[in-house]
Amino acid sequence: MTSDPSYREKGRAVFLAAIMIVSVFAMSAAFAGTAVADDPEEETLEQAYDDPGPVWVDGDVETAYLGQEIEIEGDSLEGESSVILYEGPASLDDPDRVASIQIYHDEDRHWGEFETADLEPDEAYHFAAGSSEFDGEEFWTDEEDLDVEFDVNTVTQDEAVDLEFDSERDLQHLNVTSDDFDGDELDDIFSYTDGWQNDYTDDVLTLENVPADIDIEVEFDDVDPDEYEFEFETTDSFAWDNASIEVVDDDASVDFADDIGGERGDVVDIPIELEHVQTGAVQIGDYDDDNFQAAAQFDVDDYSADEITLQFDTYAPNEGEDSWSVHPDDEDEYDVEILEAETSINFDEGEALGVHDYEIIAGTSYDDEGEHAAVEDDSETDTNFFSVFEPEPVSDVDFEIAPAGTDLGDYEEYDEAHTTSSSDVAFHDELVVTLEDFGMSGAVDAMSDDDVGAMLEDAGMNLTLEEQDPGPNVDAIVWSTASDDEDADYEIDVTAVYTDLEDYDGDLVATIDYADAEAFDEGGYDLTLEVTEDSMFADDEDEEMEIESSFEVLEPELDLHPDNDEVPNSDDAEVTGTTTVAPGSEISTSASSAGNFTDGADAVVDADGTFTAVYDFSEYEAGVDFELEAEHDDRSEFEDYADDLEDDMDAVLVDAEDPLINLDATAPGEVEPGEDAALDVTVSNDGGASDDVDVVVTIDGEELENETVTLDAGDEWSESFEFDTAEEADIDWEVTAGEEADSDTVTVVAQEEPDDEDADDEDAVDDGAGDDDEEPADDDETPGFGVAVAVVALLAAAMLALRRQE
Repeated sequence: MTSDPSYREKGRAVFLAAIMIVSVFAMSAAFAGTAVADDPEEETLEQAYDDPGPVWVDGDVETAYLGQEIEIEGDSLEGESSVILYEGPASLDDPDRVASIQIYHDEDRHWGEFETADLEPDEAYHFAAGSSEFDGEEFWTDEEDLDVEFDVNTVTQDEAVDLEFDSERDLQHLNVTSDDFDGDELDDIFSYTDGWQNDYTDDVLTLENVPADIDIEVEFDDVDPDEYEFEFETTDSFAWDNASIEVVDDDASVDFADDIGGERGDVVDIPIELEHVQTGAVQIGDYDDDNFQAAAQFDVDDYSADEITLQFDTYAPNEGEDSWSVHPDDEDEYDVEILEAETSINFDEGEALGVHDYEIIAGTSYDDEGEHAAVEDDSETDTNFFSVFEPEPVSDVDFEIAPAGTDLGDYEEYDEAHTTSSSDVAFHDELVVTLEDFGMSGAVDAMSDDDVGAMLEDAGMNLTLEEQDPGPNVDAIVWSTASDDEDADYEIDVTAVYTDLEDYDGDLVATIDYADAEAFDEGGYDLTLEVTEDSMFADDEDEEMEIESSFEVLEPELDLHPDNDEVPNSDDAEVTGTTTVAPGSEISTSASSAGNFTDGADAVVDADGTFTAVYDFSEYEAGVDFELEAEHDDRSEFEDYADDLEDDMDAVLVDAEDPLINLDATAPGEVEPGEDAALDVTVSNDGGASDDVDVVVTIDGEELENETVTLDAGDEWSESFEFDTAEEADIDWEVTAGEEADSDTVTVVAQEEPDDEDADDEDAVDDGAGDDDEEPADDDETPGFGVAVAVVALLAAAMLALRRQE
């Protein structure tokens, strides 16, 4: 489409329109101060089209499009010899005179005519007409917009395409010209409907009474391959546009762009290449051979699209046309639409499409006349296989935590949220579980209200939580996502974070609403995904499986570090603390000294559970006492734990130029005989001056370290000391660093062996996949994951063996 020409250039359009019509109105106004025209009774007013411009009767004035010839008419003009046209509204003082319009009279009619070619756009004009009803009447000028384009940029020989017209006027006449076709040829190319007509001369085709927003069919029978341009001009205004199309001698086709397939239960992509078509059809399967057949007809609104992707839901192939969809990217970018679709099955409603290689056919036409919808035989252009594979079970279960109150309602919020991989969650923080390689995108896409439990139940699966340590004399409490689980004590809600296939990559991400579940408390929990024989992952009871993992719910706590009792009076003094709440949580701290200062600083919890707030105490002298306070910004989210998420302590400013020695000594509280254990000691100088520090380390009464270390400002000294854990014992240790000291005890004790009855109970719940000689996973090293990984690996091996036997 080209840009509009100037009004003077468009004078050519007005002239062309005038000479190409069989006869036209005589020009009656010349805008040179007055308009004097020949008597129109001497002119032939017959014309090849109706209404070349508006006729305003007795002041019935509307908008005038630039270039139009306007006629005013009415009995009120009977006594007028002329009407003056002024620029501006009628209320304007001393307006500029534009033209004098001569009024003609006969026995039945009184009228005048004027041209709008030289009027300004988007301006008001008014008439001065004596006693006529036109006196003081106003109208506005406007530039007419006309858009004309073919709905494709190429067309094959002997094919037809739609030419789209868009105009703000309800009805108008258009002159069509082309350097490549004369009027007679244009008349053959353009098709017509009963609502409007056409006429043509040697070089111009006039389309008469063309409605706005209409599509006209243009046929290119016997037209040679080439690129052709057409120009369209309204017959009464300056509006115009042009449109081009290329005629090619290639065949139209719909082809498959790649191999097609996916796991059973998935929504499978069907990539399609388009060659000179915007409407096509796809068929999957043959009802007689496969007990299944599905077909769809699609339309592409954007002719620039040369590849699109349709989708078919193998999880719900019995949903009629709902099984078909358009990939969201193509739906938005190219305005692709499923026009018609049908699915026929010869198996139970609600059952997923079976594992098989189904023939898939592409073509240019859709046939819905037969018993089952199909691609029309004569229009087939490509064939391939639509492969449905055996689904793989969940490969692993991962946990993430996020600060309490974090919005996790869709993929974007989840992607931007501060989440941390962890199986330890402070009560009321968000707990996110990911079932890796869950697949079944069809089930996920169809999920109602993001309810994972209902979706799992429909798919023959269930998610349960069981407390690890219920205490003596009571059974462990069990929570389930299934409402009818007779083995569960309570229900628990699990909500999908996002289900849009545009974002879903096979890993099901959901939040466990444990904080709202009845009877839930702090402690460790086993999470089990139960896959029953009713699922597509198991053909019978022998193939049922359980995928396990675990997590721990902690008490929300916040503590200021004891080392904050002395804070340097520097401009970057650090106040630190520890907490069990999720990394990313916001902490507020304050420091106040009566008569000296009140200050505050914010902090964010780091991945290791610590937080650091920075103060500027540089203007205060050493020796000033003050109180430190810290609290979780969202304590209200933690209900009964709110008081545990605040702390305060007394502190004093010390000279930042003096040394500030801090000691950090850590060791395990309990280990098994022969297990490696060590005492890690770190002495740091957080002050502003060097210092000599006496470091003494004593383990089980034996002095292992006694030396003086020199620490410059900002330096630290670290060392690790091994414990002798060969025998059961209580091993005391003590560390001093200058005036700082710390001590504790490491207990070496063997774990109790289960008696025969306990062993029998263990064997009873063992699914047979374990190895009696295999060492148990070390919970300290891989909390919540060692068992899950082992079980998944063994189950996968078992399933592989079964499939090979089949």
